[in-house]
Parts: sequence; structure tokens; C-alpha cells
Amino acid sequence: MRTTKILCSLMVIFAMGVCSQAAVLYETGFETSDGFSDGTSIHGIDGWNVTTGSFTTTTAGAIDGSMSAQSGTSVTDNTAIRMITSSSLVTLSVDVVASDTANDAKFYVMEDTKIAATVYVSDGRWRTYNNTSVVNLVGDILPDVEYNVMIVADASTQTFDAYIDGVQYADNFGFYHTTASTLDNIKIRRNRPSSMLVDNVMVTDVVPALPVEITSQPESMLLDSGGVNIQFAITATNTYTYQWYLDDAAISTSDSNFAGADSNTLTVYDVDQAQGDTGVYYCQASNASFSLDSDKAALAIKGMVAHYKFDEGSGNTAADSSAYGNDANVIGASFVATGP
Repeated sequence: MRTTKILCSLMVIFAMGVCSQAAVLYETGFETSDGFSDGTSIHGIDGWNVTTGSFTTTTAGAIDGSMSAQSGTSVTDNTAIRMITSSSLVTLSVDVVASDTANDAKFYVMEDTKIAATVYVSDGRWRTYNNTSVVNLVGDILPDVEYNVMIVADASTQTFDAYIDGVQYADNFGFYHTTASTLDNIKIRRNRPSSMLVDNVMVTDVVPALPVEITSQPESMLLDSGGVNIQFAITATNTYTYQWYLDDAAISTSDSNFAGADSNTLTVYDVDQAQGDTGVYYCQASNASFSLDSDKAALAIKGMVAHYKFDEGSGNTAADSSAYGNDANVIGASFVATGP
């Protein structure tokens, strides 16, 4: 938890579809190793053009090695523009720290001077807008709170979706300028007498995967008897594939005892302990970048699970005479010829 600033990750995506490989159109972390030293103006450096106010690089503050907008009361507008390789599919990712949540930290993706989409802070909220309406993405944002903000937009339909911390808050929201089609620059603006730090700017041409989240877990079951069909299920977001496991072994989709081994719901047919259906189950939910295991859920059957007659006479094994085959090891004891 930071003491004086808000840390956000802003990600703006203009997409006509998901590509399998990303082309990095621009990337910088504003680190000293990149040629940005403390107090150096970014004007003309690495393609950035400061059109109003002043930006410098700094190694101080909540983000180490970042681009800093000028603080103070005399300058109320700082704008920096960076040209990118023209593309209809663009992902802009930015980390930002803003000290003022009233009206600060504005980010744009544009075609020339036409705004395609924007995300900004106003009246303590992350917001987005177009020519007709405003959407409050998250309200009551406070200093010292970390946010992840993402907008996914489709240049072919000129609409975008907006996410805060992986939760969607705006769906098919229209571009500000509906004639914007080929995106070629990004703009960062701070228009209040306050400080703002920006770092880790990345522009690519793919929609990145969000972390997997499991919102509903499988539950353990204790059956009165076998011979019934049961189901385990999970609910997960940002998930493309599923794989169910029994006692840490992946269940094959060709195993006729099961159905849905590669879905969010697993069916176990005609539960039988003797054929190995009882045990501990869980599901692994995955996408291209992330995977997450669900909670473990046990499946068991009430009643007898073994029958030991102890009539072997010798040896270290007590045989299970039931259908379950749970033979036992005899440790520290021996068979005798007489007894009850």
C-alpha cells in the first residue's frame, strides 16, 4: 500500500480480432538503462513530443524510473504525444500514478487528431465517454489504491469494452470520433496542478488474456450408495480450456466412466469405488497466459469399504474380501493358528 498516490495499470485495446502472435509497436519502461535519466525532458526523445507543459523522467516516487508530469500551481496542462505504427488493432498498456482523483490522468488512442477512445479520472471515478454519453467505470477511487483498467475496442464496429480489475463495466461503447479507423498515435495528458507518473508504456496489436478467476468451486460428496451419476462443476471467467483431475491424474476425454473432462462440468457415471471413481477431484481452468486450479472436492461412498477375514495364516498382507480390493499391510503383528 502506497502512502500518497494511486497506482493504476491502464490498458486500451483496439481490436478487429485476436491474433496468435503480437507485434510490439512501441515499448518503454522509462528506465535509466533506456537512456532516460532523472530530470531529463522527454521532448523529442524516443518519439515523444511534449506539446504543452513539461514532462521529465524520474527515478523517485511510487513507480521507479518513470515519466513525470510537472507539479505545481502554475502549469495546469501537460500533454505528450507519441506516434505509433499505424494499425487497426492496437493494445496500449500504461501504468499511472495520479495524486489528484478530482480531474487528472487522461489517456487517448487516436487517428491523427481524431479521438477513438479515452479513459480518464474525474470526480473520484475512472470514466470513459464519447459524443453522446459518459460511463462511470469505478466510483469512489481513493489514493493508495491499485487499479487495473482495460478497454477492448473493435475498429470494425468502432465500439469498445471497458474493464476495471478484470470486471467489465462498459460494453460496446462507441468511439468518440466514429470516423477513426487507422490508429497511429497515443496521447497522455494531465490538466490539473498535481503530479502524475507514467511508466511501462506498451503498444501491441493483440488482445492480451486476463487472469483466470474461479467464482464457483466444486463441492465434496458423500454418497449413501454407489451406482449413481454425479457431477462436479466450476464457474470461471477469462477461461478458454478446462481439464479435470482425479487424484492428480488428468481424466481422459476417452474414458467412458466420465463426460466433460475438458469442460467446466464433469459427470461421473455409475459411481463405483471398485473401479476407482472415488477420490479427490479438481479442475484446472486456463487461457493462453494463465491457469488456475479449483478447490479440491472429495467423492466417497458410505458403508463398507473393506472386509478383512484375517485367515491368511502367514505373510504381511490382509486381503480385502469385498469388491473394493483394499488389501492392507500387516505391521507389527502376526497370524496365529487359533482364535475366535
